[in-house]
Amino acid sequence: TNNHNNNNSPPPAPTATKSSTPSYAQMTARKVTIKKPTTRQVQAAARKLALSTQSGFKFVYLHQHHRMTIKQLCDILRKLKIDNSRILDVHFPDRGVVGILIHNDYESDLTAQLNHRGVQLHNSFNPCHADIVRDPEFKDKSTEERTIQAKVIFNNTCNRAINFIKTPHIKIAVARNFLQQEWISEADLQSQL
Repeated sequence: TNNHNNNNSPPPAPTATKSSTPSYAQMTARKVTIKKPTTRQVQAAARKLALSTQSGFKFVYLHQHHRMTIKQLCDILRKLKIDNSRILDVHFPDRGVVGILIHNDYESDLTAQLNHRGVQLHNSFNPCHADIVRDPEFKDKSTEERTIQAKVIFNNTCNRAINFIKTPHIKIAVARNFLQQEWISEADLQSQL
């Protein structure tokens, strides 16, 4: 007996089953909607390609009429239409003073926005002035000794600001700029790298 099928017809075609997973062709054929970028996203992208006219970083100082937390300050700045993503650090160096770390390129935009809202910069504030040292231990010290202590406090502020920055390339750029301005030491810079 011959067990082979002598029928010369092709084998039956496999039955198509509906798969819940779309094929690659089906996925690529779908109409993809690209979200329109926000104005802020467009501005951030443009800044990455724009030539920096004023490299470096600086602290700008504002008057403060009552105590507040950094969160409260950021809320106030947001209400004033200040782009908080351009602010690298915030600190309170003295009574009635707020220090904001920014890139030099942002200074004119920040100043214009604040002036438009009636807020003036505290341009006369010097973070290394002897008068900001309020520790009773330094009460009877000379102006020179208090100035040295003010510089130590400012150096600590700068190092804390660098530590707060999480983006590595910005952190390094700020640290190098602070070294260039003699706000931190070479050892401080090496500890940041």
